[in-house]
Amino acid sequence: MKKFLSLIYILFPLNALSADPYPIEYWAVGNGLNDVQVSLEGTYLSFEKIPSRTSPKEIHILETDNLSSTPMVIGGTKMDVEQYYWVSDTHMVVVFSQQVRKGIEGFNQGVFNYKTALLNVKTQKFKELDNDRSVGSGKRFATRLVDILPERKDEVIISYAEAQRGQSFKNPAYYIYNFKTDKKRLILRSSGEYRGIRFDDNAVPISSTGFDLQTNEYIWYYRPKGTSSWVEYHRMHEDSFEDFRVLRTNSFEDDIYVIAQNGEDKSSLWKYNPKQKRFVKKIFGFKDADLNGPLYHYNRSKYPDSLIGVTKYTDKYRRIYFSGDLSLEVEALYYQLESIIPNAYQVSIISSSYDTNTFVVLNTAPNDPGTYYLFNNNSFVKIGEKKPFLKSEDLASLEYIKYQSSDGLMIPAYLHVPKGEGPFPLVVMPHGGPFVGESITYDTWPQMFANNGYMVLQPQYRGSYGYGIEFHKKAFNNGGQGGLLMQDDADWGAIDLIKKGRVDKDNIFMFGWSNGGYYASIAATNKNNIYSCVIAGAPVTDLDQQKGYYLSQLRGAQEIQQRAYFDGSISPIDVVEDVSIPILIVHGDNDQRVPVKHAYKYADELKKYGKDHKLVILENADHFSNTLTYDHYMTLYSESLSFLDSCKK
Repeated sequence: MKKFLSLIYILFPLNALSADPYPIEYWAVGNGLNDVQVSLEGTYLSFEKIPSRTSPKEIHILETDNLSSTPMVIGGTKMDVEQYYWVSDTHMVVVFSQQVRKGIEGFNQGVFNYKTALLNVKTQKFKELDNDRSVGSGKRFATRLVDILPERKDEVIISYAEAQRGQSFKNPAYYIYNFKTDKKRLILRSSGEYRGIRFDDNAVPISSTGFDLQTNEYIWYYRPKGTSSWVEYHRMHEDSFEDFRVLRTNSFEDDIYVIAQNGEDKSSLWKYNPKQKRFVKKIFGFKDADLNGPLYHYNRSKYPDSLIGVTKYTDKYRRIYFSGDLSLEVEALYYQLESIIPNAYQVSIISSSYDTNTFVVLNTAPNDPGTYYLFNNNSFVKIGEKKPFLKSEDLASLEYIKYQSSDGLMIPAYLHVPKGEGPFPLVVMPHGGPFVGESITYDTWPQMFANNGYMVLQPQYRGSYGYGIEFHKKAFNNGGQGGLLMQDDADWGAIDLIKKGRVDKDNIFMFGWSNGGYYASIAATNKNNIYSCVIAGAPVTDLDQQKGYYLSQLRGAQEIQQRAYFDGSISPIDVVEDVSIPILIVHGDNDQRVPVKHAYKYADELKKYGKDHKLVILENADHFSNTLTYDHYMTLYSESLSFLDSCKK
């Protein structure tokens, strides 16, 4: 076990662990250990790992009964490991990525291509699953693992789609793939009418979705047993902001479970009768938040459709168990795990063998980036940590708070509180999107700032998902509120903390990425007179430019939402003359979602008006945080901390 764990500590020397604050390198480096899984019969343990600070990810594979042995290492010289899935006890599907272009080809067209392959662990040989690629043809292929088949352990369901460069993918074809014989047989070809095909555990198509162009409605279908025809069971107009999520099921002959609003503000768990096309009964819901999701038994092979409860995520992740023996069994197991795991907070069984005699447990907490444990042969051992060089006692605590915005609306927020005595300097960190749902357990960016002495406020401003339809629609129902009430939702959190004496009123800052960078750009005008300076990462600075990239591709509720938001909100490029505090702009030059043109145009305007600013370009960086490299983060963090330090009073 010591040999296994020592691989991780190569990232940083052990004698450097007591530094306070930590060196920037500690925050810039990726997870030393990640995505731990067991094979489906429990023979092997696997995990992603980076052997050094700047190395690409590898997959390491060990026998679960001999963790101190030398692991099998899977990696690529030209391609990086992106993700992987066990499909049997000896086979895994691995997705690789490779940079194939120097620059982006347009909005949402990045510089990477992906390849999917099957690995035989015993022979250590790969079989490409999309090897029909024609060299130089400009064709692209997307091979996707759809599902494993617990009762047919040599077979999986895969989908296969093809497109020419610059075109969208054709409708996928679905196959049963036998990885022992390397043969596949067609189940069905998806048409434009029936999409999103779901299958039961015997690879029989049982449900799909579609769209009626005549009525502009989404349609849900099921296949009655023993037939090959689709029967409609639900419709919803594209302008609706409601959910209708069908939960896992092998049969539509009886009532099914769905997560939906059914005319209410918050989403809840309902029983729905497909044959009668009606909601039967509301099973469970919350008054203060949407239902987060379903809770199933962790042994899917034995209990494939066993719904044992629901989950909620506001202050933290919570499981609410239903009555019944299976629910009691899982609840009791988690109670045992939480009683023996140090600093237990969000404990989850993330991978299990078919017989559940071997499984992996992950604990994540605000002050624990992630610790993995293995249950095997009636023993429970710690495997390792995602970031073993970060000590829990040095990390910030997390609070879930609420405060009033300028119009009285209650805004939920997460607050990272650093070690020491306040009042602290404050970094306000609005999330991207803006229309996303943010739930926080461990979060590197605010922890990095908190480790350097800053309290960090992450407001869940109006428009955020998770708090009901009305809270979401307040971002655009009466005109877009970007830079207006949504800005107040962030600013008034800082004002509330100032009133309570928790932060230093002379040292309030904002840091945001993507749409959070947009908020930072607006905050540079300092309309509420609270900020000393701001950092705008990958900011949307020209709303007309950004909506031109993709608004024509949207329809229904998304178009209503986006058009109203963009048309009414303030564009940072239009208020440069009002900028009154220093601003740091950081942007990747290969950003496919918010092209770097935003940063260049904005910096030119700032220069034109003589505004105090600095532009930092991250070379070869895309938009998304998980695509940024160690070097990108080193630059981002060092520039950010230096900039904030220069602004302190």
